[in-house]
Amino acid sequence: MCFSATASFTAGVGLSMIGGVTLASVRKTSDIPFAAIPLLFGIQQLAEGVIWLSFENQVLLSVMTVIFLLFSHVIWPTLLPFSVFMLEPQRWRRIVLSFFIGIGGIVSAYFLYYLTQEHVQAVVVNDCIAYVAPHFFRTFVLSPYTAATCFSCLFSSHKMVKVFGIVAFLSAVVAFNFFQENFVSVWCFFGALLSVIIYLHFRQRKKI
Repeated sequence: MCFSATASFTAGVGLSMIGGVTLASVRKTSDIPFAAIPLLFGIQQLAEGVIWLSFENQVLLSVMTVIFLLFSHVIWPTLLPFSVFMLEPQRWRRIVLSFFIGIGGIVSAYFLYYLTQEHVQAVVVNDCIAYVAPHFFRTFVLSPYTAATCFSCLFSSHKMVKVFGIVAFLSAVVAFNFFQENFVSVWCFFGALLSVIIYLHFRQRKKI
């Protein structure tokens, strides 16, 4: 989480625990990508906890910043639509979701390129971590990023997956409008709520 090292580590441990329970409840191999999201959120939050403690060690700070941004900008745009695709039994929905996977792949490749070409920084702004990289906030890439990470979920036949997409989009709107300078970090703050939705999805499926 963006607010302190303690908050980040606490969130990281809590999300990792939710992730472990969620993964233990999966029935099929195809469930694993979506079920793994809470655990990956947890690892991302632990990385941000290390960032809070690394401002006096520029080498470690740079490494952990890149690790955090690999999650937020490279892994999520492709993994999220792919994980929804893997859950989906209906053919026409899988076709549509394949389109979103393609969009996410292009976005991931774009951000990966800039992560390798430009120096990105983590700084403290308004008592939260902000990630300084101008190319992250260009409209032409934010729109497909949102489509891949949020709107793809709306084409799922699973109710809780649709709820996940709606909450992810609304949380992005809140983060962007009220914490624009800290958008990346604050939006990841909502990973806790999103992870609970994933847990509930698999819990409901287990009862069926």
